[in-house]
Amino acid sequence: MRGLFLIALTLIGIHWGSSLGNELETQERGKRNAHQLCTLIFRYTSRGCLAYSAYGCFCGLRSWGSDPVDGSDSCCKQHDRCFGNLGVRNVPLVTYSYDCNGPASCYCTNEDRSSVKYKSCLCDIELASCLKRNKDSYNRRYFWYRRSNCE
Repeated sequence: MRGLFLIALTLIGIHWGSSLGNELETQERGKRNAHQLCTLIFRYTSRGCLAYSAYGCFCGLRSWGSDPVDGSDSCCKQHDRCFGNLGVRNVPLVTYSYDCNGPASCYCTNEDRSSVKYKSCLCDIELASCLKRNKDSYNRRYFWYRRSNCE
């Protein structure tokens, strides 16, 4: 089962990697989804988002435990908390807009700053920015980290 998951992640990564260059050049706007978040992470860290897809205790689809393994994992914990503070279900399906003035200088462009769209955009940009600040803390031994170690 884990092997199938790795194959799926690899195929998704190849697809995203092939389209990422065009998106970075044209600074497209789009739905807040995994592809959009991956674009932000790549812009800020020059690292593919798959590097964080199953990292530590908090990066990826599920969070475990109370203590992050390092600064990068702490960013993911803060991101989870940011979305939790929105108090809305299915936030990952919210559409928001953003623009960038360079590889690591993005800002949200939704007009209503009190909207879930704007706030979810802020959460994602803050994650990307935090991962950039903590890029040196990334340690490959925490990729596919056993979540049982997080309790």
